[in-house]
Amino acid sequence: MNTIDIEPHLFNRFDINNITYSKVHDKNGKKIIYITDQNKKKIYIQTPELLYTSQISQKSNYNEMILPFKGLYKQEKIILFKQFIEKLDNKLVQDASLYGRSWFGESENVSYRSLIKTFHIDTIDTIEQSDGIFDNGLIKFKINDKVLISINSDSISINELKHNTPTRIIFQIYALWVSDNLFGLHLLPIKINQKLKIIENIKFIDSTDDSSESSHSSDELDNNFCCSEMAENKTSSHEDIESTNPIFSIANIENLN
Repeated sequence: MNTIDIEPHLFNRFDINNITYSKVHDKNGKKIIYITDQNKKKIYIQTPELLYTSQISQKSNYNEMILPFKGLYKQEKIILFKQFIEKLDNKLVQDASLYGRSWFGESENVSYRSLIKTFHIDTIDTIEQSDGIFDNGLIKFKINDKVLISINSDSISINELKHNTPTRIIFQIYALWVSDNLFGLHLLPIKINQKLKIIENIKFIDSTDDSSESSHSSDELDNNFCCSEMAENKTSSHEDIESTNPIFSIANIENLN
């Protein structure tokens, strides 16, 4: 298996103005515009700790994971992350007005599907409203079998993720997809990690024992959430991008939630 080193950007340290676009690719009837930085390098972003509260939805060839812009602590970082995603949405809409004819052809109206959602029906417990509406918004990821998933440093399957647990993701700002008079950004997850506190092993000792009053041990949690390797697969990652129609234009862009 081929591997590559990945060094993600912290979301608040990446300038979205460094985004560049490839030419339009038509692959199996799908129109795709790949995204890199100004040095033609892939762009990887690390999220803050978001609270995993929803069910995993199983699709035909991927799983869907939706996270609210909410955490157990450091909510200010999550607010900044949401603002980063909003700025990313806005940039893509602005750039579409510049590249419209080459991206969309001759259509008169084109809509953009925002990365930020507000509704998700499969919620857990009572952390969110019973009607599934998230006032602060949601972000959706499509998870294929190449994504590395772990709790602390132990590899797990996607169905072993713990609910109501801080969750971080490294994702690639991968490509724009175009379908009919609609387009959007595909975020490609690379690694998912949950960090659980390790409960120390503390035990009482016999009071007649002259040894120390108690003993404990714990392993320090790994604070470096970084993906050092991943499977290099340049074809399977296109499969979960929505289908497209090659005839488009851009006269008026509407931002869809």
